[in-house]
Amino acid sequence: MAFFKSILFLLILLLSGISYANQPQLEKFRSVITTEFKGYNISDTESIQLYGAKYRKFINENLYWGEAGYGALFGERSGYLEGGVFIGRFFNTPNDLLIDIRFFTGAGGGGSAPQGGGFIIHPTIGIGKSMSNSVFFMVELGYMLFVNGDIESFSLGVSLNLNSWKLKQRRD
Repeated sequence: MAFFKSILFLLILLLSGISYANQPQLEKFRSVITTEFKGYNISDTESIQLYGAKYRKFINENLYWGEAGYGALFGERSGYLEGGVFIGRFFNTPNDLLIDIRFFTGAGGGGSAPQGGGFIIHPTIGIGKSMSNSVFFMVELGYMLFVNGDIESFSLGVSLNLNSWKLKQRRD
């Protein structure tokens, strides 16, 4: 009896036109959600510390783009914010370290900081280590430049990153 049910099931599948070729093809897309603490000097006598988040969306295995936003964590500059977009690339090293090179551009200001018009250019390089398949830690060194303002400084940041993957239907 089980044999006849199996044959009947196969016949129904064949006659109904269901086949693997007609099924949508799926692709796996990676993204990374990041929380970060960074700081830099906004004058010769004052530094600022910010807390923020980034969202990386991968174009291929290593190249990504995304958005980021930060706010002053404490100090005289409460109300100071930064936001923008970036593009970057990850490199894997033979000793399982991650290298991240990124270019951020956006705007920042508030809290009576000397940002001028607020246009930011902020290239960074980071080195990190995976703690698991889904979590990695990074330390980043960058150069913060407000193009038409008085802020120009090296920056230092630390971040905790969470990998996530989505399945999407392939576009042919």
